[in-house]
Amino acid sequence: HCRRLRALSLSLCAHVDGRALAELGTLGPTLESVGLHGCVRVTPRALARLAHCSRLTTLDVGGALGLTDSSLDQLLPCWPQLTSLSVSESSALTDDALRHIGACCPRLERLAC
Repeated sequence: HCRRLRALSLSLCAHVDGRALAELGTLGPTLESVGLHGCVRVTPRALARLAHCSRLTTLDVGGALGLTDSSLDQLLPCWPQLTSLSVSESSALTDDALRHIGACCPRLERLAC
């Protein structure tokens, strides 16, 4: 199933949750871009299902519920290739998250907060 899939946008899909991301996680070696902006059922626990997607260069999780500094601390090391990250509409993030993003994402070219 879609073993060559490199980019997927599920932005504004209200019913995407951890189960859907578990399926995406099985595509880990090929996925480079994932758009989940506005997927309100995507939690940090659900995002952890994408931890094996080590080739991710673009990730949009704007509007993800419960995204915190500590959840980013745990997840960002999984994606060292990120060049574009959106965490917009994530009101629980602080300046500490920005520092951690800077430390964990040396290739980052675009950041949306």
